[in-house]
Amino acid sequence: MCMKLVIFGCGRIANRIAEACKMVEGLDLVGFASKDIDRAKEYCEKYNCREYGDYDHFLDGDVDAVYIATYNKSHYELIRRCLEHHKNVICEKPMLFSIEQNKEMFVLARENNVLLMEALKSVFLPINKAVKDLVDDGVIGEVTFAFASFMRNGSHDENHWINDPDCGGALCDLGSYCVGTLNYVLDKEPELIAIESDRTDDKAETTAEAILRYDNIKARIMVSNSMNGENHLVLTGTDGLITVDNFWKTGKGYYDIDELGYELDEEFINDFYYELKHFNDLVDKGIKESEIMSEKASQDILKITSSVNDYGRYLFTKRLILRPWDISDADRLYELASDPEVGPVCGWPPHKSVEESKKIIETIFSKDDVYAICLKNNNEPIGSIQMKFNEDTDIAEGDKECELGFWLGKEYWGNGYMPEAAEALLEYGFEKLELNKIWCAYFDGNEKSKRCQEKIGFRYQWTSYDVDVPQMNEKRTGHVNCMTKEEWRESHDYSK
Repeated sequence: MCMKLVIFGCGRIANRIAEACKMVEGLDLVGFASKDIDRAKEYCEKYNCREYGDYDHFLDGDVDAVYIATYNKSHYELIRRCLEHHKNVICEKPMLFSIEQNKEMFVLARENNVLLMEALKSVFLPINKAVKDLVDDGVIGEVTFAFASFMRNGSHDENHWINDPDCGGALCDLGSYCVGTLNYVLDKEPELIAIESDRTDDKAETTAEAILRYDNIKARIMVSNSMNGENHLVLTGTDGLITVDNFWKTGKGYYDIDELGYELDEEFINDFYYELKHFNDLVDKGIKESEIMSEKASQDILKITSSVNDYGRYLFTKRLILRPWDISDADRLYELASDPEVGPVCGWPPHKSVEESKKIIETIFSKDDVYAICLKNNNEPIGSIQMKFNEDTDIAEGDKECELGFWLGKEYWGNGYMPEAAEALLEYGFEKLELNKIWCAYFDGNEKSKRCQEKIGFRYQWTSYDVDVPQMNEKRTGHVNCMTKEEWRESHDYSK
């Protein structure tokens, strides 16, 4: 069987896809489709194809498959139309933009008995299969840390789709390679621990960094479409190290074991060739889902990349989201902080009005390192946690130390929420900010805070008497605890 394929879209990437199509045995590149018919005709003539037209022309025709290489925002609708016309679909990454969209389209593919596959070329390259085999065979021992980066200066103008917050951004675009390749070589489901980006309401992020965890493996990704930087896949194990530069378009890499270096030199025909060959083979055999880029594989990428829609710095735990406070949280803050059993033991009086809570959000809680502790199921605050630096603390010294302060609404006491939130900030502080020490304190009589700090792993340092508590207009006895980066790492196997 010879698979008849048409390429939807006539942008720059269509040229590279078309060149790769020529190399795949049993693949017949029929032609090109575009909203701009003249553009489709130009590409058709360039690659000696026999047919061109708009999308409807091919959907109503006898082609077997469509490669969707249009701009991101058009993917969802074009995928839907292709599947409803019983066409097999391979779609350029990022294929879709939410887990809900992903599930909907794979259900539609099954209903129409056709194949849907995301075109994430890096996971089909022989070099990354070799890396996966090294990991699976334990050649570098137990993997403890993984890193992937894709950084380039794209010099895009303001109106380019890459800046569209609905479909653009560095994490969604370039991050798909980083997350998808890590998912593939580690063969585990990712968990998002923290994310930081320069995304705003009006513009998608140009840079982003995320901290992930794969069971006991710590991982980090860095992406940028506005500045050049390192482009690596790195896996660190107990016995060695694997490195692949430009891991989405190469056949070469290397690994070290016991200080001895070995080269990886795998076949590399073309960066798009291997995904197209895989897709062609599946269609030829009548297989309706890829074992490499399955529904779950695409979903696991979206678990991370779609989280950037909550722009700025967000931290995630099993049950919680730690996010910046917003002025819309004023009513909720007042509900929590007006309770006389919450604030006074921490050193501040109960809030007297929603207006007071609003003012506190606009001033004290507007600082970068103050987080609302929210339940994942509704993103509603249940307390607050803060990393205090320099002028905000009398305990921590210098830029490599901070003090952790926190409180929780009374109805949420006793559920383990505060240790869970504190763990997220400890990881963020020690691993992302590279702090050396984190301090924590409580006033005499605040037994809940004392037990919480002990449970987290803070160690007692000293007691201070006659400590000024200006908001309460009194003096108290304070107890100070501390945790070092070394102590934290010793208590967490995945970061050793």
